[in-house]
Amino acid sequence: MANAEKPKIDPRFLETIEGREFIKFGGLLHLATEKGISRIETEIIQLPTPENQNSAIIRAVVESKEDEMFTAHGDCSPANCHPKVAKHSIRIAETRAIARCLKLLVDSPYTCLEELADETDVIGGDHQKPHKTPKGEKSKETDPKSGSGNGDSGQKPMSQAQKNAIINIGRRKGLTLVDLEQMAQEQYRAPLINLSQQQASNLITTLQQSTKTP
Repeated sequence: MANAEKPKIDPRFLETIEGREFIKFGGLLHLATEKGISRIETEIIQLPTPENQNSAIIRAVVESKEDEMFTAHGDCSPANCHPKVAKHSIRIAETRAIARCLKLLVDSPYTCLEELADETDVIGGDHQKPHKTPKGEKSKETDPKSGSGNGDSGQKPMSQAQKNAIINIGRRKGLTLVDLEQMAQEQYRAPLINLSQQQASNLITTLQQSTKTP
């Protein structure tokens, strides 16, 4: 809708850059969860190789509890992301694909922060803009010891084996992907797919020790 009013969103999910507001992935997930999600699935369409300019393409499908289905693709290559996160192209492409589906689901008028090309220059603490952070300083949200952040805090990213373990253990515990996303957001303030290996390991331990759905 051209003249639709912007939905009311918790300010911590918004980031203002040069006078323009962007919504964080967590904000889209929050809105979508309120509306109701029954399924989130992703599929690798293209792995990054030298032959395709190291471009990763992911297809995402999000289905609402009202049986609405949304499909979108996310891509990531050195040409559309910061060099420091280019090695995480598959994770970034997956985040972008899911974000685009969630935007369609909630009819969001905002561009998702994680879709921006120069991602590491704008993603940071809830109340500060990283591009204004003095050199040599780190925000508390990206401190590896804080157990929070977006998974790109210098730690190794979650492996595919860890991701599969989390999903499979969660399924045995009666948890959906939405439940697992909420756990990641609550414990680490980061999307599930952006967790570091250490964070993923901690989450696996939590799931293994759980006897019932949180």
